[in-house]
Amino acid sequence: MKKKLLAALLIAALTVFTAQFVPGEFPTVSAATVTTDDGFVLEDQHTLVGYNGSETEITIPEDVTTIARYAFNNKSSLKKITVPSSVLTIGEGAFQNCTSLTEISLPESLTSIGSYAFRNCQNLKTLTLPDSLVSSGTQVFDQCHHLTDLTFGS
Repeated sequence: MKKKLLAALLIAALTVFTAQFVPGEFPTVSAATVTTDDGFVLEDQHTLVGYNGSETEITIPEDVTTIARYAFNNKSSLKKITVPSSVLTIGEGAFQNCTSLTEISLPESLTSIGSYAFRNCQNLKTLTLPDSLVSSGTQVFDQCHHLTDLTFGS
């Protein structure tokens, strides 16, 4: 009986611990992480994990293939973002709370968009999703109240 109780307590403790500390919830910094002169934080040159710049209009570097989870979260001053053709994946919450964002160009190479990727992008009014898109998470455009023109494909 004591063994079952101890096992149940251990499982409960692990469940609570796991629920509170989700790996990858925020980008981690590794030895291979660098910040470019224009403020892009890159991991292994191909994954964009953050942005520390102050520009309102940006073009993501050409070598980026993945925009990591929450990479631009709360960057409320961003108004226009150009995403290069090298990008295949946009992670969960990548542009969440970019409340001033009015324009973002998505490349034809994009295959996946994570949940909440554009959540609360209040000023985003129009967006075209590429034909190459094969998967998207849930509530990608949650709280995008002014998004009135969403086009699928060309």
